Amino acid sequence: MRDSPFLTILLVVAVVAAGLKGGWDLLQSTVREEVARAVSELRVPDNAGPAPTCTPTPCPTCVATPCPASPSPSPSPSPEPIPVPTPTPTPTNCKGMTWQVLEARDGIVLVGSAGDAAQGGTDAYHGDTPCSESLPLLCLRKEQLPQPTGTGADYYSGWTGGTVRLTPPVVGATLTSRAVADAMCERAFGPGYRMGEHHDGGGGWRWWARGSLQPGPQKIWATVNDQPSSPWHHGASGQQ
Repeated sequence: MRDSPFLTILLVVAVVAAGLKGGWDLLQSTVREEVARAVSELRVPDNAGPAPTCTPTPCPTCVATPCPASPSPSPSPSPEPIPVPTPTPTPTNCKGMTWQVLEARDGIVLVGSAGDAAQGGTDAYHGDTPCSESLPLLCLRKEQLPQPTGTGADYYSGWTGGTVRLTPPVVGATLTSRAVADAMCERAFGPGYRMGEHHDGGGGWRWWARGSLQPGPQKIWATVNDQPSSPWHHGASGQQ
């Protein structure tokens, strides 16, 4: 009996189907084995202890990558230095007006100019003596004292009604203002004393006052209110 074509086809299909099923079973079995192996490798053994904790470098227990180093703090910026002003030297052309003790008698003294600037005396308009010089400071305290006989008859030799004294020598460059000069007199002799001024006798150039000063060529610092002839008018800064 000859084989039927239909039976042949069924046989072929059956063989293919059997092969596919076997292949599918084999694939599933292989996948299950691989998954089980991977899981077993990832499982931590019971006696392995806790997982190591990374610590800052050096990190001998870290397996993968080293522990990152802690970032170093940024240095604080240095504070800007405070600028210190440089003292300004007193100009070399700084000058101050000076007087002298001209006469003394019976407890009163006459102070004033001993001559004009051309003769080495007083320059009441520009100053006559360098600020680098160290001279006594003329100080006066007005007290309304009675006028002695023989004083004040001349407009240029008036009576102050006060008491005159001299400080120890001071450098002209330290006379940086009238207030500074007045304060020097007050510190030296007490309240009410201030720097002697050109017009204290009511006129100018000379005046009388109570005191016990000795006449002589010694120059003394004095001032005049209405002329730029004192050290502070010429840049006296306290620095020579």
